Amino acid sequence: MRNNINSASPYTAALSRGMTRWNDSPAPGQFRSVTSGANVNAWQVYSSSTDWAWVTPNGTGTGCPTGYYFATNDLTFNTRTMDSLSERQQWVVAVHELGHVYGLAHTSSSCNRPSVMKTGTDKFNCTGTPPWNDDITGVTNIYRPSLTEVTARPGSRPMTYFDGPVYTSVGELDVLSDIVVRGTVEKIRSGFDEEQFQGIDIAAPSLPMTLNTIRVSRYVRGSGPATVTVQQIDTVRMPTPDATPFEAGDEVLLFLKDTGFDFGGERIHAITGMDQGYLRLRGGRLLGTPAERRSPAAGLTMEHVTAQLR
Repeated sequence: MRNNINSASPYTAALSRGMTRWNDSPAPGQFRSVTSGANVNAWQVYSSSTDWAWVTPNGTGTGCPTGYYFATNDLTFNTRTMDSLSERQQWVVAVHELGHVYGLAHTSSSCNRPSVMKTGTDKFNCTGTPPWNDDITGVTNIYRPSLTEVTARPGSRPMTYFDGPVYTSVGELDVLSDIVVRGTVEKIRSGFDEEQFQGIDIAAPSLPMTLNTIRVSRYVRGSGPATVTVQQIDTVRMPTPDATPFEAGDEVLLFLKDTGFDFGGERIHAITGMDQGYLRLRGGRLLGTPAERRSPAAGLTMEHVTAQLR
């Protein structure tokens, strides 16, 4: 992003806040400020248009297998219509326009299912802070990994363990895990359908999944890199009582299996026993989920769990 707006302008502040809101969300990708080589250029104008702001292509479209895309875009704020908006409303407009930069279209949803991509003033009154879940899901669905990005290594395993035993002890959960890590959820990397990877798990041929980055603070058992890529059932697209969504910023303890697949040179891990191997850390204790297959580690402290590992 190259900002061509005066640094003292309220629209510089609105743009910065809009970028931060997207960057702090689980949506893939990051907006950053540069002085050259930008894919997006930001401007402010005084225009007779009734629009608050708009995103337009800058230059000629570049060909790709399904059509074309524009390598650069202009994001323009209209001071004539936006000067009357509050500070919050201005940066919400910025979040909306950055959604267009991602490739999102307008929506017609209400505050019951809020979306920053809705036109008009309704979104200003919705509870919470955009981008909302619908917006993040839309971006995640656009930026899926290609088949060439995922490579199976010898001895690859199923990428999901949706149908597995109910573990009655930490020891049982541990013995089928390759590593046990404590860390913080960073971002959703990509989402995809399991049908893209024929033969991984024929029992769930179109199961939606996401890849998440976990910043490891400690390998409770095993060893590995500073970040781990973890596959999880995409509960936004397919809610089930056995699936728990990752939330960015969560501190977690994960029992993980190496799937034998690589994504961008990083190994993909799956959670052992679905929710049974996924626990949040709150107040010194591990929290499981209310799902039927509750983790045997739920309610315990890290010390109690560590003492039961191999």
